[in-house]
Amino acid sequence: AMYLGENRSFRIHRRSTTVKLERPFWDQLEGIARARQLTLGDLIEKIDETCRTEEGAGTGNRNLASFIRVFCLTCPEAMPANPDFRKAYY
Repeated sequence: AMYLGENRSFRIHRRSTTVKLERPFWDQLEGIARARQLTLGDLIEKIDETCRTEEGAGTGNRNLASFIRVFCLTCPEAMPANPDFRKAYY
């Protein structure tokens, strides 16, 4: 089901990191990475760097998965949500 979390592991700055996101967010990230001609790992690393910068600015607790979700919702390259999933709201 699309709402179940899916774990993926990445190496960010030489350390292993696991991120758990719902399938629609992984789909968004893969599309954004393609649009920017990056690997998914490179995109996650760039998002992590931004998240660390925000944390350093005193914006609170670092939560990479939450930061990624907000990134997906606000990114200009984000693709429209799956229309079949939207039917659940009507």
